[in-house]
Amino acid sequence: MPQGAPTSDRLANLHLATAALALEAIFQTHDLKASAYVDDIAFSGEETRQAIPKVIRALSAIGLAVGHGKCGNAGARSAHELTGYNTNSPYGPTLRRKERSRIRAAVHHLIVAKRKPIASFQMIEDLLAKMISNITACQCMVTRMAQLYEEGKLTDPHASVAKAFCTSKCRETVAWAREICGGNGISVDYGVGRFFADAEAFYTYEGTYQMQNLIIGKAITGLSAFV
Repeated sequence: MPQGAPTSDRLANLHLATAALALEAIFQTHDLKASAYVDDIAFSGEETRQAIPKVIRALSAIGLAVGHGKCGNAGARSAHELTGYNTNSPYGPTLRRKERSRIRAAVHHLIVAKRKPIASFQMIEDLLAKMISNITACQCMVTRMAQLYEEGKLTDPHASVAKAFCTSKCRETVAWAREICGGNGISVDYGVGRFFADAEAFYTYEGTYQMQNLIIGKAITGLSAFV
């Protein structure tokens, strides 16, 4: 599975589902306690050695190979950990104190963030102020270009000024919006991700930012820098 991909665990679980019944039958036959998550499987009992070859065959039947370098055989009194959980504790699945502290900290952060809107933080308001300034400047620019067009005075350099300025500010603004949303900013569940991609297209097609500046520069100096 591609490590780190957002669908890795789901794909692995779907693939292993075809072998789930066979593995469950093996564990029941040998009276084993087992737990699994994605491609990690742990099981314990008196007949683990007899069950191992059967587990390997069941996985091979669906095209999976056991990573022998990652396999281990622990004693009865050692902690069997799977994704941070101790699976053979007499009190049920348990977590190390360090892991429990991390979870409490994460939950506390969510509670605090929920009670306090992110817009109330200083750096967020700084970004919002810069974003609204960019939007207002672009609106003024486009309004002025529309006036020149109505008066029959709009030239190619005028249009280049508007295109270069507005698309660059649009790109900058949606980048700040994505920053405000954090990791959610690149998720398809949030509109800002789509705007972020669109802004890159606006910035480039129908004349790149650099090409527009060359047109403007020629109008200012009378010299062509086109190659």
